[in-house]
Amino acid sequence: MKRPKKPSIAAVIEALKAQRDTVQPRDWREFEDHVRQVYQTLLDLKSEKVLVARDVTIRGKTGLDHQIDVYYEFELTGLRHQVAIECKNIQRPLDKDRVMAFCAKVSDCPGVRGCIVSAHGYQSGAKKFAEDNGITALVLADLPSIGKLLGMRLEMVAIPTEATIGQPFWTLFELDTGAPAGHKQDGEMYGVLFFSKKQAQTYFETRSYGAGWAVRGLSQENLRTYIEPPRVWWRLHPLREWSHE
Repeated sequence: MKRPKKPSIAAVIEALKAQRDTVQPRDWREFEDHVRQVYQTLLDLKSEKVLVARDVTIRGKTGLDHQIDVYYEFELTGLRHQVAIECKNIQRPLDKDRVMAFCAKVSDCPGVRGCIVSAHGYQSGAKKFAEDNGITALVLADLPSIGKLLGMRLEMVAIPTEATIGQPFWTLFELDTGAPAGHKQDGEMYGVLFFSKKQAQTYFETRSYGAGWAVRGLSQENLRTYIEPPRVWWRLHPLREWSHE
């Protein structure tokens, strides 16, 4: 009889990432809020630290003011990225005239990239016109679900990778479950932290950890994930046992 896998943070993450949104936003406000939330979360995942705003007015080179459903901008390596998103929740495929109208808005705003998210697809020729004019044309299903975004976020903050550098701590992680090494004392769960990778590696090699475990660094974001939830504490392993690197 096959033993069921024990619950793990890795299993929760995979379940979240597999989710698909099935509820259609009821009106244009909900649709815009959904799109804004998705892009805000995506940018937060990339650590861009930028606000994604809804119902923004930007002035074009002709002096005309243009209403934008969802808008964000940020600077990276000296380059400014500006993105205007048009959200269409009409109950039919989007027609070419509406795409042309949005293209005109974007053309009047130098440096701004355009994107359309249509709830019900595009009429023949409308999507091609958008793409031929540098506008990204998406449907709602192209956006990751909120569950998937939560899974991606949880994976980023909860499970360090081989490339993660300890800031300043290192510990041991079970690769299959994404769980850190720990032990119970007085009914509480404690983790084991080390000031250097060498200390963690020495501890790992002298204990009965198998191939399913590995030394991992904890970034500041990883560390906050484990010290902020209630009833979770980390304790430094006694330094007298392991010399500093």
